[in-house]
Amino acid sequence: MNTYENNTAPNALDYLGNYLKKEDVAGPQVVKVIDIHEDELPGESRKKLIAKFEQFTKPMVLNTTNIKRFVKMFGTTDTGEWRGEVTLYVDHDIEFGGRTVGGLRVRPAKANGREVVREERSRAANQAEDEDFF
Repeated sequence: MNTYENNTAPNALDYLGNYLKKEDVAGPQVVKVIDIHEDELPGESRKKLIAKFEQFTKPMVLNTTNIKRFVKMFGTTDTGEWRGEVTLYVDHDIEFGGRTVGGLRVRPAKANGREVVREERSRAANQAEDEDFF
């Protein structure tokens, strides 16, 4: 007997995690960053940066490597300026805990075979690069 409102059963895939993971991304694709915010994750001692893409319902938790890539791509450490297109892809060579586990990475979007990056660079991004931030 169906006991769900409007006779609509929940989709099981909606319960496989709240955040984007490598299994959710079929191949490299250009996505539009529409929001960056902080969120508290269960089991974490500090807040994490979260990226929301127009093409996905789930947001992506940004690790240190992807944060550095965003800074370099958008030319600023101001997350409010991180809007626009990037390429989201699966890197199968990511290691964690001594094992190769794979994961998500971002890189500049491409137009006509060339990387699209912001020409303007903020003083903070230039300074970070000069100090061997990356």
